[in-house]
Amino acid sequence: MPLLLLRNPAIKPYYIKKMNIRIYSEEELCYIIGNHPLMVMDGFVDERLVHWLRYELKSEKLAALLEEDLRRGDSQESMLLAILQLCDYYTAAEVAAFRKDLMEIKRLSPEEYLRRTGVAFFKADRMHAAYDKFSEAVKELDKHLSKVEDTAERDRLLKQKADYYCDMAAVRLRLFEDDEALKLLKTSELYMRNTRAALMMGLIGETGELSDAGIDTMLSKLESADRSARASDRYTEAENIFRKDSVKLKKEAAELLKKWKHELRYSV
Repeated sequence: MPLLLLRNPAIKPYYIKKMNIRIYSEEELCYIIGNHPLMVMDGFVDERLVHWLRYELKSEKLAALLEEDLRRGDSQESMLLAILQLCDYYTAAEVAAFRKDLMEIKRLSPEEYLRRTGVAFFKADRMHAAYDKFSEAVKELDKHLSKVEDTAERDRLLKQKADYYCDMAAVRLRLFEDDEALKLLKTSELYMRNTRAALMMGLIGETGELSDAGIDTMLSKLESADRSARASDRYTEAENIFRKDSVKLKKEAAELLKKWKHELRYSV
């Protein structure tokens, strides 16, 4: 994950347990918030963060603001926005877009909020945390299902539940637990036959091992993805930079990351 470290870095980093990452600056803090809103919605701003900002970054103004917000019991969303606005890392338009993202997240159903949080953990390579969120999403969805009488709505929710089991199976596959993944995919099809589960089971044999056809399919997709990546402008741009001498590398790499930062906005 490229993080921009620009000014006044702390000697002692701030550890974000959810992401298993350490940050050293306000810029990195803003980057994490702006690109991973689902991972900073629940209790991210707390006394530990305020202490780090005050004593490690010497950001007294920001620390005092957040301390007062915590005392008043302000929402996490308002405090996250306050950080982005005060640190002046993103443009006004980017902060407005982030505010819109937060509003959309708040409108999600409880089960879909949990599921999307699981996706965020999955993309951050936090597999166990992702699996827990997907499991919680299934439980929340069951509560919803127990109250639904409309047939069409029930079918929609069952299809959603089947998809959540596919999410759980994807985690098991990443953990090389193919047998468990296969069980989850079969459970998915019990609730609602779906193309996603069928395609995933096509990669795994009944023994829980990747079939020969599945291996060929995966290798083909990997090769295709690699070709596409190498053909992209970004790959060529980055490759050209790292061919240059070390004196120019740091400066040009930082400029490239700054350029990419304006284009990056995490979505699920």
